[in-house]
Amino acid sequence: MFPDYDDVPAEQLGLVLSGDGGTFWASSWRDTEDHALEDDLAQILEEIRLRHERQTKNRKAEQERALVRRQQEDEDRVVATEQYRAQFVVNTMKSQAKKWEEAGLLRRYAAAIREAAAPFEGQQREEALAWAEQVEAEASRIDPLPRAAKVPEIPGPSYSDLSPFMKSRSLYS
Repeated sequence: MFPDYDDVPAEQLGLVLSGDGGTFWASSWRDTEDHALEDDLAQILEEIRLRHERQTKNRKAEQERALVRRQQEDEDRVVATEQYRAQFVVNTMKSQAKKWEEAGLLRRYAAAIREAAAPFEGQQREEALAWAEQVEAEASRIDPLPRAAKVPEIPGPSYSDLSPFMKSRSLYS
């Protein structure tokens, strides 16, 4: 596919180094009529070694920064999880209090229905008492007491649960 030699041999050879790592001596060398590329071989090798060392140092520094970032994210995740747990408990408290108030309101309403049905007779009274029973049943169904009168079980938080509490936003990115 590729010939072993050029059809027209180059009289002057050139070498170009590219990529990251910076430039110490030069990035390119050429044969000229009054200067041979072989004379620059030590400098070329030194340039390659220096660039390699810089890239190795940069890679190591980036790995150290990534490790510090992961450690910070882990610490942030622990703090965010605690904040999430506390907020979950507070939200559950408020939700249960609202349901408790609503259940109390429904029970008072059922009592008022029974009171209003007292003078009725026959089917009208039965319908009113049946309605009061339905209202009372709904109140019992939504009332968090006594079955939920304890600290709630807190589910494991997802990333979206923790994100409002995270200091570092780079989690999972």
